[in-house]
Amino acid sequence: MTGRSRRRGPRFSYFVDLWSGRADWRCVSGWEGGAPVGYAYGSEFRPGGWWKGADRPRDVRGRTFALSELMVVEQWRGTGRARRIHDALIRSADVGFVTLLVDSAHPKVQALYEKWGYGKRGEVEPSGGAPLYAVMVRGTAAG
Repeated sequence: MTGRSRRRGPRFSYFVDLWSGRADWRCVSGWEGGAPVGYAYGSEFRPGGWWKGADRPRDVRGRTFALSELMVVEQWRGTGRARRIHDALIRSADVGFVTLLVDSAHPKVQALYEKWGYGKRGEVEPSGGAPLYAVMVRGTAAG
């Protein structure tokens, strides 16, 4: 559920609590001049796990990292900071694949992830009232 999230508040807190409670949760933050630039976090799926409401692609097997959130402060967008934060987080996980969800209403965000090597592998509405998300996947050098 990455991209320009507007769900700050109780829903955002719920997801941070959910993900950060996992034993293998990872978070990376970026800083410039003592001020935050952005952050990214996620966790590995448990064996057999995948995004709620979506089928795992047949060719995606083994350890998979789910990037749950990537946020960059508006003034730093378009500067390459998001990619640096993303890459630092992914390098910290010894996995064969990384996956994320992108709100389908944000095609520019999806196109950015495609430039980073992700491919759309389906769509999912993870819960009632949630927007439709593109399920995106890419392999890693560790895989």
